[in-house]
Amino acid sequence: MKIRIVQIILGLACTFFFLALTLYHVPKDSVAASLANADPIWIGAAMLVYTADLALRAWRWQIILRPVTEVPYPALAKALLVGYGLNAILPARLGELFRAEFLKTSFGLDRASALTSILIERLFDGLMVLACLAIGLLLAAATRQNAAVLIDVLVTGSAIFGLMLVAALCLAGPVMSRAFAAFLG
Repeated sequence: MKIRIVQIILGLACTFFFLALTLYHVPKDSVAASLANADPIWIGAAMLVYTADLALRAWRWQIILRPVTEVPYPALAKALLVGYGLNAILPARLGELFRAEFLKTSFGLDRASALTSILIERLFDGLMVLACLAIGLLLAAATRQNAAVLIDVLVTGSAIFGLMLVAALCLAGPVMSRAFAAFLG
């Protein structure tokens, strides 16, 4: 119990330290003006959409992992949220390594399978970004003078992410390939 209290206090101290460090060079008047002009309805809507997005990402990751091991949704959601939080404050997306280590220590899943599932999940994220770009291009194609260049970016990005996904599946072996097939069908 005492160790848990120390962990909480240390966590809060780190949070306040990094928050102060982050806000040290921020013009407080500009932040205050932005917050005063913000519409609370849009802030609430953005928070709801982000919450739904994270819930769906955790569910997607659970589906990707299902052929390899059964991981309870709350545990995966916790690992996902902490991993994303660590990605925000640590360099080189080290939060992804936390997620792999969490699966190893909590559920005995080897790191290679965990990292492969994370890679596949991130590739799906990239494909979704490209899909959003495609939708945006379709909506804005009539008004853009450089639509051809943007379409080239979309096609190139799609090809790169598609090849990365195929390479990841080929290198992952049969277990993760079954996971991918189960996710799609």
